[in-house]
Amino acid sequence: MALKKREFGYHNKDNGDEWWFYLCVDTVDTAKEPFIVIETEFRGKRNERRMTLQDYLASGERGRTKLIELMRSWVLDPEEST
Repeated sequence: MALKKREFGYHNKDNGDEWWFYLCVDTVDTAKEPFIVIETEFRGKRNERRMTLQDYLASGERGRTKLIELMRSWVLDPEEST
């Protein structure tokens, strides 16, 4: 697995918990299906969760609007997508 990631969101809570949101593609996978990786750090412990793009957009997860803004920017400014 060789991941290509693009961060589209970050959230830091007052208690120090952090969230990172990435749009990812496995460049080794022939289908190259995009998916979402959500990394969290709670009390110094880092976790990672993966979701399909479809499930993420349907879920109302934190950061969803920023992902839509990122995709919109690729349409409005295709030079940014490289």
